[in-house]
Amino acid sequence: MKKLMITALFAVASLTVAQAQETASIDTNVETTIKATTQDFVAVDLKNVPPAILKAVTTDFESATLAKAWKNEKNEYKLELVSTDDKVIEVYANSKGEWIKKE
Repeated sequence: MKKLMITALFAVASLTVAQAQETASIDTNVETTIKATTQDFVAVDLKNVPPAILKAVTTDFESATLAKAWKNEKNEYKLELVSTDDKVIEVYANSKGEWIKKE
């Protein structure tokens, strides 16, 4: 009788473990479209950012510092600014320091 109870307990435990190991199916046929948001911007050294842009940053974003900069072939700059509360701000400017709206 003792062996019968142990066998029954083992059978129930095995079924519980088998159900817990079910895996969810993952659809691997998902098509993804990636839109290039960098628009061919190339990283530039902060020393090479035009003075007009640096002045515009200090004037319009007093509490932010320039962290990174990128430039495209149209001489437009993508700038990553970091505010004093560690917020990252992304802005665009031309080489004259005029702000550009990008979508």
